[in-house]
Amino acid sequence: MKEKIRSSAVYKFFLAYDFQLVFRILLKVLVFAYGFCIMFLHLKITDVFTADYNTPFGIFNPKKESTYLSVIFGLLFFAYIIYKFVKGKRRLITVLYFILLIELLLADYFIFCLHPVEYVHFIQYTIFTFLLCKVYDQDKTKFAFTKILSLVIPFAFFDEIMYFYLMYLPQQLVDFNDVYLNFQGIILGLLIYYGFYIPPDNFNKKLPSVYSTITFEVYAVIILFVCLMLNFGYLAVTTDKVLEWGSVVKTGWKQIFYLERIPDFYGSLQRHFVKGYYYVLTPLQTVILIAVFGFFFSTFDPGFLKRFSLRKSAEGK
Repeated sequence: MKEKIRSSAVYKFFLAYDFQLVFRILLKVLVFAYGFCIMFLHLKITDVFTADYNTPFGIFNPKKESTYLSVIFGLLFFAYIIYKFVKGKRRLITVLYFILLIELLLADYFIFCLHPVEYVHFIQYTIFTFLLCKVYDQDKTKFAFTKILSLVIPFAFFDEIMYFYLMYLPQQLVDFNDVYLNFQGIILGLLIYYGFYIPPDNFNKKLPSVYSTITFEVYAVIILFVCLMLNFGYLAVTTDKVLEWGSVVKTGWKQIFYLERIPDFYGSLQRHFVKGYYYVLTPLQTVILIAVFGFFFSTFDPGFLKRFSLRKSAEGK
């Protein structure tokens, strides 16, 4: 059996090339495929967690058992935090950031979600962000917390926008509640990867201002583009009548993209499919929440602080 393994093409491939190099290539392929599935199989993934499955113990539906599954995942998460707190470094500051994130998740649950099954995509973005960190900064020497955060946030927006406009699904609006939840999943993935770890000393050197970075310029272009679309009437947040699926309306030579297809849906309380009411975030409210909490969580990255001259050196505790 050993001889067959050693003579196989796969075994020879791993011998011919550096194993770490092969691992990095495979990891990049995995991250690309995973990101593709998140964006283009949005509905299919939801169906997986809402369908009935026959088991030897009866019918199993993840959606109906999501409360118990959430408790299990929560206990595993707290066990991980305790383990890392004992074994890791930079303990106090990491725990404080985790506590704030947990408080945001609880507030999100009671105000914007009301049901654990809606956290499926939150977990997806947590895993995606963690894998992206592993690809870009495998040895953690770059400590690219802010860079990866700023990279994945537009991805979370585009995911929901494409889901609404391109798939023509029976959805009432571009769901910014999901965008905000995806954002929290990104933060969790970053904290799991970079938490309980002392950043490298390379942040003690002089860093360019945040205003001179490519990231700042890209965000400025995106904001300018959206403002121009709104100003010239190609993009509209609200509608005064019920629109067809996709919410793209032709008015003469102009195509108008509506973010909602039901009038007065944004900024309202809507009855949840289980019980109670949840609040529907407006696009502006979502951007403000992500900007405020994104800035706060970015302070976990000493390089971010240094670029804003809020701190002279990066010190790990």
